[in-house]
Amino acid sequence: MQESQVSHESLRFIAEQIPTYFQFHIIERGFEYYRNERIEMNEILDGTRVVATVNGNDPYRVILDLDFFMNSDCSCPYEHFCKHMAATFFFLYDQIDSASRLFSQLKETMVPASERKVVITAAKQPLKPAAWSEQASLDEHSAVDEWFAYFEKQFQRLRLYESYRMIEEHALYLRSLHQASFQWNSQLRYLFELNGVLYYLSRLETYLHDKWRPAHLSYAQYMAFHSAVETCTNRLKQAISRIQADAAKLRYPAYVRTIADAFFQFPYPANERYMDWRILYQKLWWKLLNRPEWVSEERDRLNLAAPESMDDGQKRDWLLFRLAHLDVIEGKDREAMEIFDTTSFTLKYGIVYFESFCSHEEWERLLVWLRWSLPHLSHADQEAFATTSAYWQKAAAHLPSDDEWLEAQKRLLPHSYEAYAQYLLETNRFKSWTDLHIAMANSPLSLAPGDLSKIEEYDRSLLLPLYHTAIERHIGEKNRDSYRMAIRLLKKLQALYQQLQLMDRWNRYYQHVERQTGRLRAFQEELKKGNFTT
Repeated sequence: MQESQVSHESLRFIAEQIPTYFQFHIIERGFEYYRNERIEMNEILDGTRVVATVNGNDPYRVILDLDFFMNSDCSCPYEHFCKHMAATFFFLYDQIDSASRLFSQLKETMVPASERKVVITAAKQPLKPAAWSEQASLDEHSAVDEWFAYFEKQFQRLRLYESYRMIEEHALYLRSLHQASFQWNSQLRYLFELNGVLYYLSRLETYLHDKWRPAHLSYAQYMAFHSAVETCTNRLKQAISRIQADAAKLRYPAYVRTIADAFFQFPYPANERYMDWRILYQKLWWKLLNRPEWVSEERDRLNLAAPESMDDGQKRDWLLFRLAHLDVIEGKDREAMEIFDTTSFTLKYGIVYFESFCSHEEWERLLVWLRWSLPHLSHADQEAFATTSAYWQKAAAHLPSDDEWLEAQKRLLPHSYEAYAQYLLETNRFKSWTDLHIAMANSPLSLAPGDLSKIEEYDRSLLLPLYHTAIERHIGEKNRDSYRMAIRLLKKLQALYQQLQLMDRWNRYYQHVERQTGRLRAFQEELKKGNFTT
């Protein structure tokens, strides 16, 4: 198997989630199998499922699903995530990083300090307690109400009051979803897991708000809840991406429609510190729930709820956000923008739209949203800014010229500095590139040598002002280190003048520097060390 065939991002994500799938004694045995080279890689199915044979007492067939790890499987008799699956994962992970280092990190994280030197020799036990191992009574024909009764039953079994067990309890709930549905049609299974995880998140947030109160959480409790939410959010995104929306809405409309009902019954986020419900609302309605009649029903329900929501700032913001998103689904972009302007809209919510417009090549629509988003860019976080800038660059390729893109980048300086500088270099706007670095007070010593070489090959005279301003700035700082940097730049500047055959100008400039710095004894000493002569 070639390294390039395996998604590095998927492997790193799974590595972070390993404690939610395996107990440590399973990980430890799997690592031993990996070290003893018992894994034979076979093939990759559908680009994301890795098939391997692990030689234990008998050869076992392992399938790791890198997109939806919960659906991974092994032919051994163990009912849950087993040592053969762990061994296969270590084998894959070693292609991109050190499997030994990952194992050490897992041991440090999962095993109490007092026990880390003890070799774990406990016999293999099922990962779920007896209460969890009962066979689910659900099948592919179970009604929606039976699904939610099952979700509630599993949630009630969780011991969330014990902070040290939270991560394990969270993993048990997720595995119960898989155990109940692993033999179903894949699309129905994804819908079941999607509904189950959404239900879990809503109950978890309500529990957190009612029982714990966020301000009273210990650090361990906070990290446990944060880990649960992060894992579930990624599961939801994976499930949404795997569901074939049109086919699911035709074949399983009731199971799809219940997602909208569940979201509406959850009137507003009690606490957005842990869970960003807005992103999920956007993605679910955009990808899965966007039947015209469902959108119309949702709008009617929101309008009916509006009078009682407008007096509460948080409820009002949440309701208006949802109404605006429905406008976007219906193509009413201007109306949506006007509503978003009255809410706590941030750029990360706009990226959901940029991504969709770009993938469907709706360039004009993308440009309209990018233009509207410019004021939001000035206070966006680094990740949102970089992502939006990348979409700007893609959209600019479909304009008659890139003048609008360049003007937008200028308006957004200094935030846009890196993207703007790179674009100027890529499009051979070398004078503008030099002017930008002068305006940003950058020294040639801090710039990539390859970038400077590219300018020098084109026209080295463009670099002269950059060196002049940097030298003056370093001298003006009046300390020994800055003087030494100025000397380094003077040597390079002298070489540039020599290559341009402009030594008369160099001599006049050097004499000017000597006159201006005659009283700076430390700088004069550095000049002598540099062996400068006119």
